[in-house]
Amino acid sequence: MSDYTEISIHCHEEIAEILIAELFNHGYEGFWETDDGFKAYIIKNKFETRRLKSIIEKHILNGEPITYALENIPAQNWNEEWEKNYEPVIIADKFLIRAPFHFLDDEGLTTFTISPKMAFGTGHHSTTQLIIEMMLSTDMVDKKVLDFGTGTGILAIFAEHLGAKEIVAIDNSYEAIDCALENISINNCKNIKASVLEIEQLTNKTFDIIIANINRNILTQNARYLSEMLNHDNRLIISGFYENDIQYISSKFETVNLSFKTSISKNTWVACQYNKD
Repeated sequence: MSDYTEISIHCHEEIAEILIAELFNHGYEGFWETDDGFKAYIIKNKFETRRLKSIIEKHILNGEPITYALENIPAQNWNEEWEKNYEPVIIADKFLIRAPFHFLDDEGLTTFTISPKMAFGTGHHSTTQLIIEMMLSTDMVDKKVLDFGTGTGILAIFAEHLGAKEIVAIDNSYEAIDCALENISINNCKNIKASVLEIEQLTNKTFDIIIANINRNILTQNARYLSEMLNHDNRLIISGFYENDIQYISSKFETVNLSFKTSISKNTWVACQYNKD
């Protein structure tokens, strides 16, 4: 397990989401909001001061300063930090997502337990909520589903709850898959196979639905694989980027016969559905 660098960034609320999006695109793995900005986390040996400064300087608004402070977070303390700041979340007025250290239930809501650890996807971020909302309006009963970049496994777990008969959940992080496997077990899922794999290693399989909450660069770089794996007249549901990225992503997907169908947005983040022609 790796040490992490914690970056406490102090900035206006209107610029925080933009910075989070760009940091996410540069390998930062976790975020939470604070009263005067947000905290971001990246594996220590991937942190570059020069790159951080470059990103911040691009987004200084009307000369207002953006300041930051650094702290090393040993891997063994990561869960403790999450427990201090991690709150339960309700999605679509139907689902309660809690951590194992939350002792609460709501009889009117379906409850999922997600241990965050060092993986992305706790239900708090707009992108996760948007994909789940789009999944709720998708017929997933008896479908074969790929969760590309599964993180905590939260989307795969929702897919099984919505009736998917076979879910393949992949990530290139061993720590993420360890986390996903724990959450799959906690939520008593039976139809999910989680593995450390690159997407090109799955080219012999096809799926009815593919879900991916990753940044736009990874999505577009893997457009051909996503198209090849998606069965005709079926859905690709993606998020991890801003509304103003839709045109760019759609132009790349069109070259591999993936057509934009619809989108939903929240806090300038967006989830999109594409169909294979």
